[in-house]
Amino acid sequence: VLTAVPGAGLTTALHRVATDFHGPVFTGGGLAILRTTPALPLIRAVRARLPLEDPALLAEAVRSRVRAGLLVLDDLQWADPLTLTALPAIARHCRVLAGLRTPHSLPAVAVEALRINAAGWLALPTLDDQAAEALVRRTAPDLGPATATAVVHRAGGIPLALECLARHAAGHGDPHPDAHAVDYAVAQALADLTRPARTVMAALGLLGRAAPRTLLGPGVDELIQAGLVAESDGAVAARSPYVAEIAAGMGSADLTIHDTETASFAIKVQENFGGGEFGTLDQLATIHEEPTVGQTDDARPVISLAAVTLQGS
Repeated sequence: VLTAVPGAGLTTALHRVATDFHGPVFTGGGLAILRTTPALPLIRAVRARLPLEDPALLAEAVRSRVRAGLLVLDDLQWADPLTLTALPAIARHCRVLAGLRTPHSLPAVAVEALRINAAGWLALPTLDDQAAEALVRRTAPDLGPATATAVVHRAGGIPLALECLARHAAGHGDPHPDAHAVDYAVAQALADLTRPARTVMAALGLLGRAAPRTLLGPGVDELIQAGLVAESDGAVAARSPYVAEIAAGMGSADLTIHDTETASFAIKVQENFGGGEFGTLDQLATIHEEPTVGQTDDARPVISLAAVTLQGS
């Protein structure tokens, strides 16, 4: 199982592993609008009718078609309950490569069953600054050094965000787009967070800087596990300021001072940073400093490890 935040190149990584596989490849995956359709990811992969009345029968039907091939399932976060139930049984007899975007709203029991049966559970890292700058240069070769650095800083190593921001900067002269294709993918993922985690992410987007864990309240651990924030010396920062800004835009409409959680946060901001009365989280956007961006290793070792694991199983 490969996991990654939205826009980090998860689908590309799955494709690279599948391309290097020596044998037949069966590719399917979940769809957001059809996430309740029984066995849809598996049906899309094997392109055949499958028995839906029993998970064991379903697993055997898939096994008989995949055999020594590779079953690739993208967007596992949108898989239906029947697929999730049958997948461990399928994986005991077939090579399976699955992509799981984080955060997600899959039941904890289903995720634990997948973890127990998985030969590997690998997080696809975002790009470090050097790789991110190289991607920006390839996408928009004519960007000036200062603008390119600003794009790298805002994107937080997320390839899709880097490309979108670089293209916008090339056409408009600044890396601050109002909307892009990446917004939708990120918004879908953020919607799967719990309310405390969404509130923390929105707060980081509005602050535009790192903030103490004690200020942010519950939800930080969920964001760390999802790979959306990093914590250092008690300060929590969004890995991608751009993603945090999207969260702020999503949450500001309904996070009012009448919400107990938000009211508590607003009071803490007043106590820690000063300022006037806050009616909504939107008004916290006036508190702005340069954000901090986390760095991770290159994704190639993770992809290679996934490929070696599959070829050797």
